[in-house]
Amino acid sequence: MFDTLSTTDLFLRIFGLYCLATGLGAVVQPDYFERLMRELQASQMHRLTAGFMAFLVGVTILSVHRYDVGWTGVLVAVIGWMALIKGLVFLSFPKGLVWAASRIETRSSLLRFAGLAVMVIGAGLFWLGYNG
Repeated sequence: MFDTLSTTDLFLRIFGLYCLATGLGAVVQPDYFERLMRELQASQMHRLTAGFMAFLVGVTILSVHRYDVGWTGVLVAVIGWMALIKGLVFLSFPKGLVWAASRIETRSSLLRFAGLAVMVIGAGLFWLGYNG
């Protein structure tokens, strides 16, 4: 009834569900994500909060996760490093982030395609969390 859950499996399941939900949101409501990008560009507090949260997620993963447990462990560690670096960029270079974000095309069709891609990645991560 109860399986032994490693931190690798736990993080893969969490990332998988997060990607599935975010991707579905981008597919169903791309206009919401367009507004979200505009608000992130306009608000220093949103950028600070997003940077802090990404930094916190990255530090937490890298602190509690052992990544010497196979390729899925390395995958989780890479995701942790990506979150940490994203957080540092948000916190350290907010003007550069706004500049880069202003050049990203946010058409609904592009957001829907990106949402589908994120959903596929999420399904893969979630599956790995149970079968990896």
